[in-house]
Amino acid sequence: MVASPFLSSPGCLFVMPAPPHTTPLSALDKSPIEDLRVITILMVVLYHVIGLPDSGLRMVAPHPLRALADLLNIFMMPAFAMIAGLVYAVRPPTLRGFASFMGRKLQRLAIPGLVASLIFAAIATVMHLRWAVEPASLWRLAVYPYAHFWFLQSLLTIFLLVGFADAATGHRAALPLLAVSILLANMDIVLPGFFSLHSTIGLLPYFIIGICLRRHARWIEARSGLILPIALACALLWCLVTAIDYARTGLVDQPYRQWWPMIFVVSLFLLLLFRLPHHRGLAPFGPMTFTIYLYHVLGTAGARILLHKLGVESLPVHLLAGVAGGVLLPVALHLLVSRWPLGARFMLGLRPRGAASRRALVPSNS
Repeated sequence: MVASPFLSSPGCLFVMPAPPHTTPLSALDKSPIEDLRVITILMVVLYHVIGLPDSGLRMVAPHPLRALADLLNIFMMPAFAMIAGLVYAVRPPTLRGFASFMGRKLQRLAIPGLVASLIFAAIATVMHLRWAVEPASLWRLAVYPYAHFWFLQSLLTIFLLVGFADAATGHRAALPLLAVSILLANMDIVLPGFFSLHSTIGLLPYFIIGICLRRHARWIEARSGLILPIALACALLWCLVTAIDYARTGLVDQPYRQWWPMIFVVSLFLLLLFRLPHHRGLAPFGPMTFTIYLYHVLGTAGARILLHKLGVESLPVHLLAGVAGGVLLPVALHLLVSRWPLGARFMLGLRPRGAASRRALVPSNS
């Protein structure tokens, strides 16, 4: 369920005009989307610095950092899925061009994701870390979820399923697809373990919500005076209820695929999308978000290991150093590898020409 009247009203299917093939950006210009992209990747880095009870800083409930990490986990990947849907809807594929559309996604997401996962697995194996992989099992990295790379498998699956359905229906079935996806996400469906299908079901509604936000942007903006206060009220209500639960149980345990956290995620995303001020300082990081996503764990883990060897156990120092390492190491790698055409394509997912200036986490469909 989406916390806004324009998607929950049955009549909206009839009062909204069918979107054209190429959707105008309206007020949803590049700046807030790029800023959201950067802010979300910073959330991902911080989440992996804190880690799980058996990884990272090993924070367990009811420690506030455990609650913060769980809150980040509720929002960050759905936010990326909605950003992906927003960008997808700018120029969605036609049925005739669908094969080439998926080919570009494989080149710009699957190949660099597989390269990064192989690099990560090799380092983990040499250092005997948690994510070590036997050489005979390396093929599983391309098929089964591994570390944080599962999201790329889910995103490719979403592009395949939603992209084909969207193209086959002439880009007119986003709202029915959204209803079906929300129903599936809230069902206890057992799916095979390969290609992150279980996580894909949970992210499907968010991707389609991103599509709806883009295609019906003008309709939404015309009613933002009503929609945004409702979104704010829903977000605050969720925070209040969650805070009460945390005070009672010490836990923040809400899968983002369920309808209640989904209301919070979409509400917060709407508020950020329409009210987030543009920060020029974030702009240089926009084209590097995919690189940061792929390689940030090398920086976060490296900073943590180095601090432990130096005998530094200060929690604030670990947090700051981990986030800095998780951002700066991939940024340095991006600046270095983007100068090398083959590296830019296979390690970073960038185009051969003008690669360094293009965004890569959710590439355009051009």
